[in-house]
Amino acid sequence: MSVPLLGQVLAMLGQVATSLGTAITKIAGVQDTANTIRTDITSARDNINTTTNNARDNVKTHVSTTVANLALRSPVKSVQSGTIRITNTVTTGSATITPVNAAACVVQFSDGVTTGGSVDSVVSSYSISGSTLTINRSNGNAGTRDFRWSIVEYNTNLG
Repeated sequence: MSVPLLGQVLAMLGQVATSLGTAITKIAGVQDTANTIRTDITSARDNINTTTNNARDNVKTHVSTTVANLALRSPVKSVQSGTIRITNTVTTGSATITPVNAAACVVQFSDGVTTGGSVDSVVSSYSISGSTLTINRSNGNAGTRDFRWSIVEYNTNLG
């Protein structure tokens, strides 16, 4: 190969190298831009997640507070019900209840199922003490009677 031709080839290789260098620089710039975009997207996603979580927490707090406030304004605080079975000649029976303010309650009884024997009794009295509802029936005739009961406790703090 002649020297002038070699010079031209080297000059062309120099131009190719320069062009490749420029292309690599531009590719690096595109990569930097892509990294910046990725960082921006990650930051935006994190901000959205934080905002969403904060909004969810605010809604939960608001709903919890509202429900608690409504519960305080409701005239009925609690309702419980059940059955007390009194058998044979026994005149007293009891049931376990969630403690209530007895002064703020209405207690209702209904005579239920009668099984065997002569059962002619009704609830003659009741008492609420701690977590126990106790009833007394008027007669202790042989036989079994189931007394259904319900307790409605009213809120006393309605202003």
